[in-house]
Amino acid sequence: MEKHNIPQLEARIRDLEGVCESVGDNSDLVELLKILHRPGWTTPAEFIYANSIVDSLIAQARNVLALRNTLLTGSREVQAERSAHA
Repeated sequence: MEKHNIPQLEARIRDLEGVCESVGDNSDLVELLKILHRPGWTTPAEFIYANSIVDSLIAQARNVLALRNTLLTGSREVQAERSAHA
């Protein structure tokens, strides 16, 4: 059985933390909200693509939040179970 590499997992969680922080920076979306109101911003076909990309980004962000919640909830339950048997 492979030994747990806690430092490696911790480093990966810290990487995830950094990614999540950068996802929280919405300055690019603020800019996009300004751009899309400009005349001639996009064609009807390009609008369909942009709308689909936004839909996909929303779904992916919700999935990330759900996965983070599952990871933390599961980790808490494992810890509680271990503490109860100690």
